[in-house]
Parts: sequence; C-alpha cells; structure tokens
Amino acid sequence: MPTAVFCGHSYVRRMENLYREQPSICNARYNIRWRFVPVGGAKIDPRINTDKNLFNYIDQVAVHHPDIVYLHVGENDLRTLHHRVIVERIIYLAEKIAEACHPREIIISRLTVFPVNDDLADISKHINTRLERYFRVQSSQPQFTHISLWKHKMGIFGENRLRWYGPDDVHLNAEGQAKYTLSAGAAANYVWSHRH
Repeated sequence: MPTAVFCGHSYVRRMENLYREQPSICNARYNIRWRFVPVGGAKIDPRINTDKNLFNYIDQVAVHHPDIVYLHVGENDLRTLHHRVIVERIIYLAEKIAEACHPREIIISRLTVFPVNDDLADISKHINTRLERYFRVQSSQPQFTHISLWKHKMGIFGENRLRWYGPDDVHLNAEGQAKYTLSAGAAANYVWSHRH
C-alpha cells in the first residue's frame, strides 16, 4: 500500500482534521496510507523565512518516506507575488520535494479561486494553464518522479462553487471539505493505480 503525504495550506489542515474524525470515509475508498504536513496560511514567497514558508517543511514530508506527495499551495501568494513567480516557485518546490523525498509521484493541486479572491480568478486560471503546459512537457521525459497537475472535479471551479464555501469565502464548508478530501484521495489513488 503506497504512502501518500498531503502537504499544503489550511485546506490540508482541514483535510487532516476530517481524516482524524472520520477515517473510514477515506480508508474505505482509497487503498493508500494517509499522512499530512499541513501549514495554515502556507506561502511560497522567497522573501519570507517564517513558519508559513512551505519550503521549510520539506524535511517533514521526507520523514514519511512518501510514494506519493500531494501539494496544494499558491493561493495565499496571489496578492503578493507575480503570477510567473508563483508558477516558478511551485515548480521549484515540487523539484525540491522530488530531490529530498524521491517519491514516485508528485501531484500538484490546481489553484482554486476563493470567492474572496474573485478579482484574481483570471490570474489563477493563467497559473493553472502554465503549470499544466509545463508538467505535460515534463511528463514525456524519463524521470524517477512523475509530476502532474490535478483538476478537482467537484464543482469548486464552477459557476455554482459558492455553495461549497464557508462564510469567510476562503475555506470550504463541511460538505465542500469532504468533497475536496475525497478528490485529493482520488488523485493519489488514480496516479498510483494507473502508473504502478
């Protein structure tokens, strides 16, 4: 059974909370060991060196000896970093995780558009498009760690996405968080079952 480490901002912290409260929801569906490295408010800004910088948590990911790493980050940097820098930093973070942990798979979650960030929706979509192009080209190259982009098929990108968010317009409500958690598990399950 592969070990999957889920690493990222508060969505991952809330994913871990849901898993601790209701492990059967996840374990019954997906044949993976769930591990978590959550960092509320995580950023990838190279100018900060605080407990919010996700680069400072690569060693914690490595401790779990992951076969799969699921990474969700970027939204907290939208107002402070240029979109090109966000793309470069996500790619660099994935490469550093691959170098330190040697997982077979790294899954990058597409950036979501928090309702509070509706004015940044086009920038988020542009970042996702650039990441998708980059990893599509990379996936054709022989390498130990395969890196891919995951598009959640749960409605948090669609016109009706507001129904999945809580009152702060950033975090998902209980139903949205359950859907997100299962989608992340599906990502890990999919890449492992289709390539190993």
